Amino acid sequence: MCGIVGFVGNGSMEALQSSLEIIAHRGPDGRGGIVCDFGNIRVGLGHVRLAIQELSPLGAQPMQSRDKRWTIIFNGEIYNHLELRLRYNISCVSGSDTETLVELLAEFGIEKTISLINGIFAFGAIDHLNQVVHLVRDPFGIKPLYYTSNGGGVVFSSEVSGVLKLAGKPAQLSYEALSSILALRFSPAPDTLFREIVKVRPGHYVTIDIRTLTKAERTYVKPIGISNSGSYEDAQVEYERLLKRAVDRQLLSDVPVGLLLSGGIDSALIGALAVDAGAKLETFSVGFDDGGAVCELADAAESARVLGLSNTSIKVSDRDMWDALSLSIRHMEEPAGTTSILPMWHLMRSVGKSHRVVLSGQGADELHGGYRRYQLEALRQRMTLAMPIVGPLCRRLGTAASGATGSAVYRAIKSLGQDDLEARFFSAYEFMDAGTRRALLKGSVLEDRPRTEIAYWLNWLRDSSASPPLSSMMRIDARLNLSDDLLLYSDKISMASSIEMRVPMLDLELAAFVESLPIGFRVELRKAKRLHKAVAQKLVPLEIVHRVKRGFEVPMARMLRTTWKSAAEDFLLQPGAAIHDHLDREAIATIWRGHLQGSKDCSKQLFLLLSIAIWCERFLGSKAVEYRPELALV
Repeated sequence: MCGIVGFVGNGSMEALQSSLEIIAHRGPDGRGGIVCDFGNIRVGLGHVRLAIQELSPLGAQPMQSRDKRWTIIFNGEIYNHLELRLRYNISCVSGSDTETLVELLAEFGIEKTISLINGIFAFGAIDHLNQVVHLVRDPFGIKPLYYTSNGGGVVFSSEVSGVLKLAGKPAQLSYEALSSILALRFSPAPDTLFREIVKVRPGHYVTIDIRTLTKAERTYVKPIGISNSGSYEDAQVEYERLLKRAVDRQLLSDVPVGLLLSGGIDSALIGALAVDAGAKLETFSVGFDDGGAVCELADAAESARVLGLSNTSIKVSDRDMWDALSLSIRHMEEPAGTTSILPMWHLMRSVGKSHRVVLSGQGADELHGGYRRYQLEALRQRMTLAMPIVGPLCRRLGTAASGATGSAVYRAIKSLGQDDLEARFFSAYEFMDAGTRRALLKGSVLEDRPRTEIAYWLNWLRDSSASPPLSSMMRIDARLNLSDDLLLYSDKISMASSIEMRVPMLDLELAAFVESLPIGFRVELRKAKRLHKAVAQKLVPLEIVHRVKRGFEVPMARMLRTTWKSAAEDFLLQPGAAIHDHLDREAIATIWRGHLQGSKDCSKQLFLLLSIAIWCERFLGSKAVEYRPELALV
């Protein structure tokens, strides 16, 4: 795992090195750069290294193919690179997966190579023969990649800060992205909250012509058709085989590998399979000082004991989480609607004292139907004949309930009444209702913008064999919400502590098989993660499989009414705060008062607004208020 920066157009080695300094936390083990001249156009590639495989200098980057046609900077892991060496007789002098990748490019070119590799990756590669640069992001967007146009050329990086530094641009806010963030709680690719800075979409690559400096984006992943015609029992056998293979692949490392262990089934299943593969992983867990109902530490410790694994746990206080808030937003580089970034920040700091690689259970809910919104869609499919009557009623009730900012009940009622898939999916995701967004944005709401990417991925799915609406929702989630929210913060928060986070549930071979299955194998009404749990029961003790799911919920509602109240109010509402240049102060105050009065729980929306406020102070500059961790908490 590493960090990359680069430019196509005008630039220098000095500028490249300055940008590498900005992202040095992503690669403390070394750095390198190269500048190539193509007539009057220069191409620069820079790299900071977190050594995971091939710890010697043979793994240093930028790396060039033996035939000198390709030069690459790579961030990520190719889990099947040793298999590919054997299959295609690729000769290498090191154990580096980057060397495997660059020699595959030399052998097969860009399209076939990215169809062969199984891993997590974002890379930039110069094809010296055709005089193009390719920017490539993995199919689920596990690794981030940003770029912007700059003086006729292009600059790119693993992080926005690297792009800003290399481009020499001041940060500016994108109102289109702000509208999307208020609606969805994240900014879907290709947008970012930074005007003119773009994220490469998951499963896409951007080709830059060095001679003309033109760009073209292409998707290289095709939607998997529901084509598996085997029995449910056959599917269990194959899923178990592929899941074991995925975990075994992702144990590939020249440094120790750990496991993030919650009280749930997904991380415990990974731990059990790692034990079967002969790996006794150290596990790491986080919980809360108050030990309330949402704290998973006791469950995690019991899972570790049952699996025969050691467990390191930490507890975080309200104060600890306040202290983590600004640091988390700084490294995420975009506002967060997910409160779990706060305990995750402290957990990664703890893990980083002994480990550079951890496995995580993320991805299972999207692939196997673990969220409540999937149950609502399953219910709707059962009610097909009744929808001409039920639909209009739900739409009227949803409109009447629109004041319930972002409530699950409001979203459920509203989405059930929508016949159009794009509108229905948007209603299911809607984080703040249109009235609230309009008030915050001072009457200007870009209603179409948050729905643009839902429409984009629905159109992508139309190129495949028929996909039921529930399957379509899960597929879009895996490339939208998962990529631009959960995986984004996982990468940024872990890499802030120089840690590589791996996600075996999103192994590409495994995920392709899961998405090929009939939807009823994965999720049915009142039966979430059906196949996943059936296999887990064979591999994990039943007391873990059937344990009540607590979730990873920070007690934000309580904190905002008590320990965080004074500091958060000061930060959100003090006159002169930078956020008020972009969002209406009185609209923020209305949400704040409603939460304090206890009439509604607006803690998630307030946390998003607080993170937007911090983002504005950090990246746009402060007028009067500056984030101060030392602010006295009640």
